[in-house]
Amino acid sequence: MSTEPKVEVPAEETKETTDTKLYKDEVTGEMVSKNEIKKRQKQREKEAKDKLKAEEKKAKAENAPAKKEKAKVEEEELDPSKYTDNRKNWI
Repeated sequence: MSTEPKVEVPAEETKETTDTKLYKDEVTGEMVSKNEIKKRQKQREKEAKDKLKAEEKKAKAENAPAKKEKAKVEEEELDPSKYTDNRKNWI
C-alpha cells in the first residue's frame, strides 16, 4: 500500500471539462463531442443507404417471380417432338 497522500483535483481542472466541447446532436438531443457527432452522422448515412438498397432488392425480388413464370411457360413450349415447329415460329 502506498503511504502518499491523495491529492484531490478540483472539477475545473479535470481533463473531461477542459478538453471537450460538447455539441448538441440534432437527432437525439444529446450533448456529445464533435467526433461523436461525425461518427453518428456516418452511421446514419450508412443505415439510410442500406435501407435504400434493401428496398431496391425487394422491388427486384417482386419483379423476378414474373420472369420465372415466363421462363416456365417457355419451357413448357419446348416439347422435344415439336422442336422444329417451335424453331420455325421463333425465326
